[in-house]
Amino acid sequence: MKRILVRAPNSIEDQILSFPFFGSLRQNHPNAWISVVCSERTKHFQFRRLVDDVVVLPSLRSRGLFSSMRAIYQAAKQLRELGPWDYGVLVPNSFGSALLFRLAKVKKIRGYAVDGRSVLLHEKLKWQVGHRSNQTQFSSGYMRGKTHRAQVYLDLVPPLGRAQTPENWAKRFDPVEQWPDFSPIEPPEDRYFVVAPWDRYETKRWPIERFAEFAMQLQEATGWRPLLIAEEKSVSARFKALMRTPFVDYVAAAPVPAFWKVFERAQLTVCNDSFFAHVASLCRSKVQVIGGGFDPVATRPIGPGQVIFYTNPVICWPCASKNCSQVGTHRLSCLTETSVQNALDQCRGELFHGEFA
Repeated sequence: MKRILVRAPNSIEDQILSFPFFGSLRQNHPNAWISVVCSERTKHFQFRRLVDDVVVLPSLRSRGLFSSMRAIYQAAKQLRELGPWDYGVLVPNSFGSALLFRLAKVKKIRGYAVDGRSVLLHEKLKWQVGHRSNQTQFSSGYMRGKTHRAQVYLDLVPPLGRAQTPENWAKRFDPVEQWPDFSPIEPPEDRYFVVAPWDRYETKRWPIERFAEFAMQLQEATGWRPLLIAEEKSVSARFKALMRTPFVDYVAAAPVPAFWKVFERAQLTVCNDSFFAHVASLCRSKVQVIGGGFDPVATRPIGPGQVIFYTNPVICWPCASKNCSQVGTHRLSCLTETSVQNALDQCRGELFHGEFA
C-alpha cells in the first residue's frame, strides 16, 4: 500500500480552498494510506473521508528561528516514527514544510519551487505567472490573469482523465462525511440569517456597529431573525449592546464545523472576508462578504453557495494584506467608506433578485 503524507495549509480559509485538492488526491490514489499534517488551528477542518489519519503539529511555544527549528525537528521525529512515507505533497509554499518532510525521510516530495526550497523537492512545480503566493503581500493594485488559489492547490495533483474545476469539486462536499466528529448544532425552526462580524485582521473587519445596523434593518425588512456566530466571546457582548432587537446568540457554542446545518439552512450569511465566508459557502449558504482588501479573483469562496462582495475599491485595492499601509483619511477606506444601505441594496438585488422573499 502506498503511503502518502500531505502538509495541509495553515489557515482555515486555505484549508477550505484545498478541498478540491484532497478530493483529487484521493481519486488518484483510492487505495493509498493518506495522512495529513496540520496545525492546531485547522485540525477540526480536515476532510476525514478523504484522509486516513490526521497528525496535529504542536503549537510553537514562542516565536523565533530557534523555536521554529526545534518544533520542526520534533515533528519530523514523530513523522519518522509513523512512516515510512513513499510520497509527500506540500500544499503550503513555506521552506519549513519542505524541511519537515525532508527530515521525516519522505522518499519523494512534490511542491512548488518557491521560497528557496527547490533543493529540498524531488518533484518541482514551476510557479506560473498568475499564481499568487500566500507568502507574499501585494499592494500594487488589481492584477488580471490571476489564478484562483483553489486551482493552484488542485494543480499539485496531476489529473487522471477529465480534469474537474474547484467549483465542481465543491458541489460534492458533504459535511456529514467530511466532518463526522461533530454533532451538528440544530438551527432555529423559523427563518433566520447568520451574522459573523469577527476577523483577526484589521483589513478584514467591517465595523461591528455597521453589522448590527445591517442586521436590524434586514430583520425589519424580512422578519428573519439574526443569528450571531463568532470565535471570540467578547463579540457577543459588543453585539448585544448595539442591537435594539432580539437575536440568536451562538457565539463559541461549538467548533465551527458543527454549524454546517446552521449555514445550510440560513437565508443568508453576512460576514467579513473571513473563513466564515468559505465555510458558509461550502455548506451551501448564500454569502455576502463585506469590505476589506480581499481579492475576489484569487481567494473568493468556491461555493457551491452563491457569493457576492461589497467593498469600496480604492486605488490600493485589493492589497491582500493583514494590516493597512495607508495613512490619514485613506487608512482602511475600503472598509470605512462603505454604507449599510448600499450593502443592503446589493444584497437584495444580487442575492434575492430585487425582493426579499
